[in-house]
Amino acid sequence: MSLSLPVFFTMALAGRAKYLSPIVADKITRRNGILLDVAGGTGYYTYEWLLANPSARAILCDRPEVLKVASEILEEFCSERAADASSIKERITFLPADMLTDELPEADIVLAASLFHDWPTQTCEILAAKFAKALKPGGELWVHDAFLNDTLDGPIAVTDYSAMLFLGTKGRTYSRKEYRSWFTKAGLIPVPKEMATLMDYGLISAVKPV
Repeated sequence: MSLSLPVFFTMALAGRAKYLSPIVADKITRRNGILLDVAGGTGYYTYEWLLANPSARAILCDRPEVLKVASEILEEFCSERAADASSIKERITFLPADMLTDELPEADIVLAASLFHDWPTQTCEILAAKFAKALKPGGELWVHDAFLNDTLDGPIAVTDYSAMLFLGTKGRTYSRKEYRSWFTKAGLIPVPKEMATLMDYGLISAVKPV
């Protein structure tokens, strides 16, 4: 049976997400409230964050066919960690939506993991504005991705990845400077701190003013 393109990409990237998600969840702010994982794919980042934040809730937003895969992965995730994951199913909402056209629900944290690099600059600016609008005052936007140097000339692994993205997306990898310009334009305050994860990936964030 053939897979739709969104499901194909979701499954192709499942291993990477499973490997990186515990590290990302450990570095993102721990707080009560709601995490909105936009284009969350497999859901691994959301599931790990909910484990680390046992009183919080989360909304996993993606296309309906992708959310079906995510719900199946959630079953596996909870069965593998029965003692720790017993409440996750009650604390997560699967929201079928198109992030480009649909209104996003309000959240305390918005997570965009490996998302912006699929889109051209103009769309990235639109997405940053939508994510900023969804945040409550004092809320945080977190981006997990591979970042170019601000001079756009490396690191070599990220420039190679950027070239590969040309084959299947409308985007490329971007620098932290470019992200922060979108955040600022959207009315957010970029946080200077940069956090490395693994596999040439890292985290940056921005805060919505109170």
